[in-house]
This record gives sequence, C-alpha cells and structure tokens, in this order.
Amino acid sequence: IFMDRIKLLNIEDASENSKEVLNSLAQKGKIINIFKVMANSSAVLKTYFAINKTLKKKTLSNEIAERIAVQIAEINGCEYCLAAHSYISSKAGISDEEIKLSTCGKSKDLKIQAALDFAGSVMKNAGKVSDAEFEKIKAAGFSDGEILEIAAEVALNFFTNIINNISHTKVDFPKPKE
Repeated sequence: IFMDRIKLLNIEDASENSKEVLNSLAQKGKIINIFKVMANSSAVLKTYFAINKTLKKKTLSNEIAERIAVQIAEINGCEYCLAAHSYISSKAGISDEEIKLSTCGKSKDLKIQAALDFAGSVMKNAGKVSDAEFEKIKAAGFSDGEILEIAAEVALNFFTNIINNISHTKVDFPKPKE
C-alpha cells in the first residue's frame, strides 16, 4: 500500500559520491531499496555505512543486536526494517518464535530479555531510563560498553526506521512470519 515518496536511485542516477558507495554494494550483490533511497543524499548514505561499519566491531552479540532491530522496527511501525531484520535474524539462526517474541520486546532468554527491556525503554523514553532500569541491565551482566552499544543500536535502527517511514520505501525482503 506504500508508494515511494523519495526516488529510488540506481547507480547511473546517483551523484558521484553516492555512486562510489552503490558500486561497492553492487559488487557484493543486490542493492536493497533503503540504500537506493539513501543515495539521494551521499551524506546520509555515508553516515549510515560509517556507523554500521564501526558498530560491527561491538562486543554486544549480533543475536541481541538483531532482536533489538526487530523490536525497534515494531515500536516505530517500520514495515521495511521489520521485514529486513526478521529475514536477517532467521538467516542468523534465530528461531521464528524468538523473532516473533522480539516484536513484542520479549525473549525466553533472560539476558536477551534484559537487553530488549532496556532498548525498548531507551527508544520510548529518548534515553531517559530510570535508575531501576539501569540497575537491571547491569545486573543482567552487561558491561558499560555493551550498554552504550545497545543505545547505539537503538539509535541506528531509529535512523533507518525514520528514513523508511518518511520515504515509504518498498519492502524488498520476504514478509515476516505472523
């Protein structure tokens, strides 16, 4: 039901600065629609990749990061990111049940649950988490660095959610299982 509000740029339509990034993506495979949208601003495209590349060096597990991405997409009603991160999660071996639970900010794993509780609060309260919430994430065994990485994952996912929600990016991932 969505229609693109912002043009999807192919390599030949993009600015020289965006072409550089899109060419690099094309060499690795398909250029997904979010990057075709971001290509309208090389600053936005390069900012995303700079943050994403740096966050790959995090100590927080990718399993937790992907579940946070699913949860944040659901909170923000981002159909594109929900489909993308549900797909990525399934490819990473996360069960369909756990992916579905993540949309509700839930997990059967207590440590992951603590991360989702904290991430949800960070998103819903613009980072103004209570002392009790902070103590809970510390008690679950997360380091100060991992707590900051949870916040960074929330911020990066909020960034992509708003880009897709503004532009009505056409979903080019399989629809998540109900």
